[in-house]
Parts: sequence; structure tokens; C-alpha cells
Amino acid sequence: MTKTNPLATIKQNDFNFSAAMQELEDITAYLEQADVDLDQALVRFERGAELAKQLKQYLRTAENKIEQLQVDFSKSSPNTTD
Repeated sequence: MTKTNPLATIKQNDFNFSAAMQELEDITAYLEQADVDLDQALVRFERGAELAKQLKQYLRTAENKIEQLQVDFSKSSPNTTD
């Protein structure tokens, strides 16, 4: 059975990392308040969990891309001795 890549579900053009991070921070601030509506808190908590998952996937994709660029760069760089 082939495993689909969950990272492929987030296209960089469709995902705004900064906006998602800001929304997650706003949700966190809301949930840290002393007097919150439980139903609203549950809805926001679910949204926050989804955002956290997307942010993590986005960062993992970026990390993989950087690692691949480093490999490509090291292959194209001439060997030097210091």
C-alpha cells in the first residue's frame, strides 16, 4: 500500500503562514481568558488544533525543501581543501 504525502495537501500558494500563525495566537489569547463560553472555546480549540497541524506540515515541507537545496548545493560545489 502506498502512503500519500500529507505535506502535499498544503500548497504554498494557498497557505499564508503568517496569517495562520496570527490566527492561532488570537485563538490562544482567547482561550487564556478567564471567562470564555465553553461552546465557543471548543470551536476555537478545534480550529487551533487544525491550524497547528497545518503550520507543522508547512514547516516540515519548508525544512525538507531546505535540506534538498543543501544537498543540491553540495553536489554542485567543487571540493575545496582548507
